[in-house]
Amino acid sequence: MSHDATELAKHNKAGSSLAVWQLQVWLLLSSRATQTIMRMALGPLLVYICGEFPCTASSKGEALSAFSLGYFSTQILGGVLGDYAGARKIIAISHVVAGLIMAFTPEVVDAAGLAGLWAATVCMGVLQGPLFPASMSYLAKWLPASERSWASSMLDSGITIGSLVVMPLSGKIAFAMGWRAAFRLYGVASIVFAAVWQRWSANHPADCTFISQEELSMLKGKTSFAATDSADCQKSTAPARGAREGLFMTSVQLLCNAQVWAVFLSHAAFNFGVYFQTSWTPIYYQESLNVRPEHASLDLTLPAFMNLIVKAGIAKPVFVWLHETRGFSLITCRRCFSVIGFLGAAFAYAALALVGNQEQSRTFVTVCFTIAMGLVGLHPSGFKANYMDLSVRSSGLISGLGNTIASISSFVGPLVVGALLAKQQSWPLVFASVAIVNVIAAVIFGRS
Repeated sequence: MSHDATELAKHNKAGSSLAVWQLQVWLLLSSRATQTIMRMALGPLLVYICGEFPCTASSKGEALSAFSLGYFSTQILGGVLGDYAGARKIIAISHVVAGLIMAFTPEVVDAAGLAGLWAATVCMGVLQGPLFPASMSYLAKWLPASERSWASSMLDSGITIGSLVVMPLSGKIAFAMGWRAAFRLYGVASIVFAAVWQRWSANHPADCTFISQEELSMLKGKTSFAATDSADCQKSTAPARGAREGLFMTSVQLLCNAQVWAVFLSHAAFNFGVYFQTSWTPIYYQESLNVRPEHASLDLTLPAFMNLIVKAGIAKPVFVWLHETRGFSLITCRRCFSVIGFLGAAFAYAALALVGNQEQSRTFVTVCFTIAMGLVGLHPSGFKANYMDLSVRSSGLISGLGNTIASISSFVGPLVVGALLAKQQSWPLVFASVAIVNVIAAVIFGRS
């Protein structure tokens, strides 16, 4: 724990081992986990849906890209609303309405087939689009600058925890009770989370009814909350000051800044690789290795588990050692983490491409996927933490712009994979394309 975190922890309410600002991080981790479960459920469940409805490689790609089509359409809007209207209600509404849509998706699919599945998934993406930028805007008002890498890793750990739950559980539920039961269960879980969020969240430290005065005073001195109080934070136009709060940029300056675009493009490459693996691997195991999702629980879980180990157990202490003990700058540490993450994942995907389908064993495939996802766990301490460094007051807008670009990549990626499989019937070509994208990202971010 950093010096700021230690000092802030001393000022939480007596008898509590968790500071209120830390509670907000854990709540958003839970939000990410719930969102990830809803987003990634379609990958394994599509295997069972296609057992009832006719599917081609192209139609699978269209279904897997549908969420991202809706998701990127509301990123910027979500960021702006989070910055100026408050992120708390946005996050609650998103979880409730998206949960309802997911719970009733089986009825839509039964009525309209794969077209209904596509439409329902697009709507879920639209509703969940504001969550990422809103969470960045929310945290920028709660966190000391020294805790942003930790918070970024924690939120990304929510994605990993969601993957650990949804990848093996979806196959088990679908096999035992049918794929419709999985949709309904995940939809209800999102609504339940919204109730918990509404009870314990607050847009600003001063709006929180259960924070101690000691912790509130400390947060005023160490976060962007210091620049404005809760009453006039929406009206103030003065930028946050000091290097620890990051550099405030206007929209024009933002679009002309090469380092910002390096972060955006790195995020796009990250999404291309991560959502390829989480969406397509259940289908790959079935089609190439003849292993159905309910029998591939360990294979689908190990990559996410390794990702969590790297994020939660390795990245933070190594980052702190490099920055605080060895004296490397924040940007140097983040650049090294993301370059290693991209190149390591590229190596794993290239191994799958070079060996080819005929010579691959199930163990070899799972090891490569595990290495790739493990090294991807370095990125929350790399380029992803830069979102909160670039600007405090406009972190929602910047995150919205970046995640819009990244979500376009998530939308295009499954379509590209579907087209390659439909025309070339070549999984090695697919793996090679993912490896190349990762290498390009390493070069871009490494030179930024």
